[in-house]
Amino acid sequence: MNRFRTSPSFAVRLCFITVLGLSANTLLAATLVSISVVPTSPFVSIGATQQFTATGHYSDGTTQNLTSSATWTPSNVAVGPVTAGLATANGPGVNMITASVGTINGSATLNVKVSDNFYALDINKVTDPWPTTVGIPFGSLRSLGGQIKWADIETCNPDINGNHNGKDPTNPCYSWTQFDKWFVQLQSGQNVMFTLYATPSWASSRGQNCISSGNPPGCTGPPDTNCAFQTQNGPGICDPPIGLNADGTGDDHYWTDFITALHAHVVNTYATEWIKYWEVWNEPNISTEWNPTDPVNHKYDQLLRMAQDAYNTVKALNSQLLVTTPAVANATMAVTNWLQPYLNAGGGNYADTITVHGYIQVGSCPTSCPLAVNVATLIDNARTVMSATGQQNKPLQNTEGSWGVSSNMTDPDLEAAFTAKYYMVQIAKSVNQFSWYGFDFTNTGEFFDPNTQQLTSSGIAYQQIHAWASGAVPTAVCSADSNNFWTCKLKRQSGQAHTQSVVVWDENCTDISCSAQYTVPTQYTQCVKLDGTSCTIANHHAAVGLKPIFLEN
Repeated sequence: MNRFRTSPSFAVRLCFITVLGLSANTLLAATLVSISVVPTSPFVSIGATQQFTATGHYSDGTTQNLTSSATWTPSNVAVGPVTAGLATANGPGVNMITASVGTINGSATLNVKVSDNFYALDINKVTDPWPTTVGIPFGSLRSLGGQIKWADIETCNPDINGNHNGKDPTNPCYSWTQFDKWFVQLQSGQNVMFTLYATPSWASSRGQNCISSGNPPGCTGPPDTNCAFQTQNGPGICDPPIGLNADGTGDDHYWTDFITALHAHVVNTYATEWIKYWEVWNEPNISTEWNPTDPVNHKYDQLLRMAQDAYNTVKALNSQLLVTTPAVANATMAVTNWLQPYLNAGGGNYADTITVHGYIQVGSCPTSCPLAVNVATLIDNARTVMSATGQQNKPLQNTEGSWGVSSNMTDPDLEAAFTAKYYMVQIAKSVNQFSWYGFDFTNTGEFFDPNTQQLTSSGIAYQQIHAWASGAVPTAVCSADSNNFWTCKLKRQSGQAHTQSVVVWDENCTDISCSAQYTVPTQYTQCVKLDGTSCTIANHHAAVGLKPIFLEN
């Protein structure tokens, strides 16, 4: 018997039979009845991939592997895309992976767990205790807060007699002392997001050596004293490097040589690729952070060139390393008025991840404290821009956020509540990674008080969120019911079964004295407060207020 199929959904079997000594060709149609997809419900961590296999089941009892020919779609592209059955876990959440042939389809569920890499930190002082030693687990260190910017490291022009010697990390113009104080503390399993930012004043087109446009050659004006870190690093750190023209053409070797030297120093010194993420610049939509030579006619061209050069340089060093977009500040609006034009101009071609800064304060306490739940709108706006620019299949990272300096939030209860809600909303929105700013900053977001050498209320809240969410899968976005009780639902693999849990708070509450009775679903039997102590469930009710509680079965 010979069998062939003209398509996966229509099979023709040609049978040679003999009846009364005569041969006849009988065509029997075998149609596709169903598709099964395996594995049916795997659990993976953020950043992992999972291969699914689609098998077609036909009316004649036969089967066929349809993995390569089926059309694959995810139910939630924020969790990750799928191509030829290979699903990528871009963010935590539940993703229904469907294989279709014609009108027949089959599905499986990809469960993406929150992993330690989700939790990133900006740290201010290298002399403060390493976070893990005081009970603050984290997976990634963001470099910006640690005084190891480009301008901090490359202190003079490394080129000698016109030769490009900046690729050599042993060049005396490189100062690695402060840098190494940070990197020597990194622990197994951790990684670094290095922010490529702050043109050294000697290399800046409006730096310390500039007098006027063209004087000396390469300068585009007098020293720029309006940049951030002016006192620390001198003028011009927010301006493009000398040699890079307004339209993005010209010489960019100072930038690429620094990237090469930085990578070489890390690998040569530590024999480890500590820097996993290479963040291209910081808050370029703020003029004190980035000041293009011609913002009217060439607003994006120089940064696009630098992003392209950074991407190509990093990928040539190690193709597995990841390059980010520039992360915008005031992102609720800036994703539309800065990031979207940047991506439309080609910026997405030079990035593996899309990044924003997640600050959401619009006023200040006590009358207008930031509401942590509003970060959901910021994320939604970013996702809309990603879809509009063809970047929807990439991870979304919030590389800096907290309640913010300008919010004037000082109440420890408000800070703890903000921390917990802010993390949970982002986890449930499938953000790939979030960097809290910062661990030991005394004016915003501090988890650790360097004066008392103790964890703050927000640091203790972070510990609980880490315990509640790590290894768990958010099953839906955080949402409010008719009474404004917010819930964020989680599940966790437990053998062949799943445990269920939910984080709950009353968004009506604006201070610690507020409390209301929440009706606890019958499957939940355990209750934990944000300080780690137990709470009571009585007659299927629990007291809920400003600070979230954790209910689990």
